[in-house]
This record gives sequence, structure tokens and C-alpha cells, in this order.
Amino acid sequence: MEERRRRKAVKLMDKEFCVMSCCSRNIHGGKTWEEVKHIAHGARNTTISLAKQVGLPQLVVVKYAAIDDSDTLQRQSEVHAKFQGCPYILRCYGDEYCTAKDNGRIIYNVLFEHASGGNLADLIKTSRGGAGGLPESDVKSFTKSILLGLDCIHNKGYAHLDIKPKNILLVPDLSKKRKRGASASAAFDAKIADFWIAKSSKQILAELRWEDRWCLEGTPRYMSPEAIAEHKKGPACDIWALGCVVVEMLCGKWLLVSNPVRVWKTFG
Repeated sequence: MEERRRRKAVKLMDKEFCVMSCCSRNIHGGKTWEEVKHIAHGARNTTISLAKQVGLPQLVVVKYAAIDDSDTLQRQSEVHAKFQGCPYILRCYGDEYCTAKDNGRIIYNVLFEHASGGNLADLIKTSRGGAGGLPESDVKSFTKSILLGLDCIHNKGYAHLDIKPKNILLVPDLSKKRKRGASASAAFDAKIADFWIAKSSKQILAELRWEDRWCLEGTPRYMSPEAIAEHKKGPACDIWALGCVVVEMLCGKWLLVSNPVRVWKTFG
């Protein structure tokens, strides 16, 4: 699989050439993006940066990795593309390959919508000075958006399998007018992001025949009892996780078992 993707990248590079170096201009297919700020080193050897790109909204987020380390990032991009057009899922603007100027390595890039409102986890921590949960009106709005996003994912035959506040991003909705007395977050839409471990129903069924079914994936405190105790995966796991997120939004903290190890002992 990795070798096939490498050959695909090289083939594309023959058609379109792109030069990349950190904090410099990147050229691809007549378009450019320029790193504005390094955000973080993400999971699975990826780097995340805030950038500008011609022809797209002013700011985008770019996730990139060396081609040798990009298998998971490419898979995430492929899965994410299946939900293109759903307003409740973070928008993906596509992917591209480029060559690092300093060492000639092929780099794989994926461009995403910039969520200027941050993530739901940070909003919960700072809401009301950290003294409590979100306003009920915001909880209702965000819950509805997440449910509609999950409906899209599930109708496409997939399960996200890692729904949690950190994977819910807040994107400004310019069509919303902030009402007097409303919270600052009322002008944002909640969108589902990060499809690292999302699986199709076919993949889940296939894993039942192999030892992979015993591999626990996800964030323990948001995993359903059957996911931990019986290693079951599917859309129902996302609904359980959403319930945990709703409680956290209302109360400002996670009310069940706070220690992940105790979660395993409680349900496993």
C-alpha cells in the first residue's frame, strides 16, 4: 500500500512540481500557500500549520508529513473526502504533493478549513471562567450540529469512533447574527474533525475475523462499555460518545470516571 502511494506521488510530481520549505512559499498547480504559524506536531508524525492560500479562504490549516510517514494521513484524507459537502463536518480543500527544498523528500499535504473558534474542549474549559458548563442554548446548537454530522457519517456507512470535545471544531458562521445577551460562541458552528480511526462497516466486519478486533481504538473516557468490554465498534459508539460530550458541555467537566485507567477497570 505504501509503495503504491509512493509511486502515485512520484507520478503526480512528474506532472506538477512543488517546492516546499518551512515558513516559505509553496507552489502547486498554479496556487500557493504560505505558512503563517506552526500550530503543533500532530499524531502519526504529522505537522500542523496555519497557512494562507491563493483562491481559498484567507486562512487554512495544513497537515503534512513525509511520504514515508503519510500512510495514515492519506487514509484520513480519503475517508474525509467521502463526506465532502456536509456542513457539519470540517471542510477539506484537497491534498497535494510537494518536494522539500532542503533534502528533496516528497511531502504529502492536506488542506483543511480553519476553525478560528478553536475546539470544543478549550471552550468548555474557559466558559464562565472555568466555573461551569456552556449556556444551554449553545449546548443545544452544538449537539444538533454534531448529530447531523454523525448522521451524514453513518449514512455513508462509516463510524467516527473518536468523538470527543477536542475533535469538535468551531467555525464562524457569517450568516448568524449574534443576538443581544447571547454568548460569544453562539456565532460558531460545531463541526466534526479528525477521522484518524474512522472505519467503514465493511472494515469493522472484516476485523471481526482477525485479531485486530482486540485492538482498542479511541479515547477511553468517551468509549462505550461494549467498546471496552466486548471490543465492539460501530455507529452506536459515536452516539454514546456524544452523550458524554453533552454531559461535559452542560457540567463543564467529565462526571463519570476521571482516570482513564479506572474507565478500563469499570467497564472492562
